[in-house]
Amino acid sequence: MVPNKRIPPWLLVLLQLLLTGAVLCVFSLFHHVIPHYQTKTQGMPAPIASVERKQTPAPTAAPEQPALQTGEAPEEPEPAEEVVPLSWRERFAEHFSDEAVWTENSYSSPTMAVTVSKYEYTELLPKSVYFVADIYLSDVEQLQAAFPLNGYTFAQPAAIARDAEAVIAVNGDCFVDQRGGFVVRNGEIYSNNETTADLCILYYDGRMETFGPGEYEPEEVVAGEPWQIWHFGPRLLNADGSPCESFNISEALVPAHPRTALGYYEPGHYCFVVVDGRQGGYSLGADLSSLAAVMQDLGCACAYNLDGGASSVMIFHGEVMNHPYGDRYLNDLVIASDRKEAAD
Repeated sequence: MVPNKRIPPWLLVLLQLLLTGAVLCVFSLFHHVIPHYQTKTQGMPAPIASVERKQTPAPTAAPEQPALQTGEAPEEPEPAEEVVPLSWRERFAEHFSDEAVWTENSYSSPTMAVTVSKYEYTELLPKSVYFVADIYLSDVEQLQAAFPLNGYTFAQPAAIARDAEAVIAVNGDCFVDQRGGFVVRNGEIYSNNETTADLCILYYDGRMETFGPGEYEPEEVVAGEPWQIWHFGPRLLNADGSPCESFNISEALVPAHPRTALGYYEPGHYCFVVVDGRQGGYSLGADLSSLAAVMQDLGCACAYNLDGGASSVMIFHGEVMNHPYGDRYLNDLVIASDRKEAAD
């Protein structure tokens, strides 16, 4: 008779563990790895239309003529002195330089200037560290949206900034999640649907405005020639530059977190602000009221909250300036670049 060999119990346990591991690996492959890979390589959304930039000067009203008495001959009007507005390059000439000049925390060239400042434990944010990039431009098209290259939907922020030749960059509004709202990037319209979120609109003439739901008509916005429309929020300042007292966002997102904000002073003059957070002993972050107070203190006329949390990052001259909470891959940045064609 052939002896009946029984499988040792330890071997049964080992086989069961191996089988369980194989099942978990297959599950992870099909439910995590493959979907993540497909998401990273499916490519960015395609625009549905382009914003038409007319670039026509606004008409000037004719000077009012005095009423004539009966029998009086009209006087020849004196030629009106033509007032030519200064270009941004002329207006901000003191900030620009004859050639590109880099320092540890600044950059200047004939067409733009950037200065990055670090603030630690200020009166407005006594438990946090934040970074401010003060930006002067000679053309609005230098303030761009930048995306991953080579068909990727997500990439390391530093790689996106490098490929776009960004002087300064911060994270955007998580572009691929905003397809259902009102989104314009680099003069291209990706969607123009109604939304419950606040919008931030940067026009071709350099103005920046924020709107809440129901405060705008999409046709009028497009007619105003937007260069960028961000769809995240909330807005941080009222029309008079005072901090908002309430915010159009989930209550869970109001307390202290890492933050990224976009500020506006006047056409051609902007700022990026990044607040580090969720790092006890270093920086706790900012709630929205504190962030709004920071933007007012900087002198901004308009300010808008972008994506935050682990997405908050500032990159200057290829180097990450802040201490992000994590190492998140992103799908869009807001950048300032000397290369206008980077947006094409």
